[in-house]
Amino acid sequence: MLDQGTRNGTTVAFPIKTAEIALDEIGYVGWHATVRLNPRSSVYDQLLSFEGEWWAAFGQIVLDWNFVSEQGDPVPLPRAVASEKELDLPYGVLTFLFARYLEAVRAATEVPKGPDASSSTTSRTSDASQPSG
Repeated sequence: MLDQGTRNGTTVAFPIKTAEIALDEIGYVGWHATVRLNPRSSVYDQLLSFEGEWWAAFGQIVLDWNFVSEQGDPVPLPRAVASEKELDLPYGVLTFLFARYLEAVRAATEVPKGPDASSSTTSRTSDASQPSG
């Protein structure tokens, strides 16, 4: 019997799935953020709570970004500051990033639709009738 977390005796690391979110369409040309699409469920729940812990969760989700201030200084990542007030980013940046993140998670976790009624079986190993041709 294999230990939990191993396959064929080899440890299998928990995969970190990511997406890039570009902010070009709201006027921040060249700005992008790398976000984690598969955080732990507790982190995702904290993010959606909009209570005190949401910022800590946001810090675990935003892995990297290339944001800079008006003076050209790098803007710290969310995990490096205690709250969004310390970053003082424009409201539109945070709301856009948050909305696009939720869209990316939804797309990444969507269950694919099954075949519709008009689909035919094309498997050569199926007992069902095969299309002629």
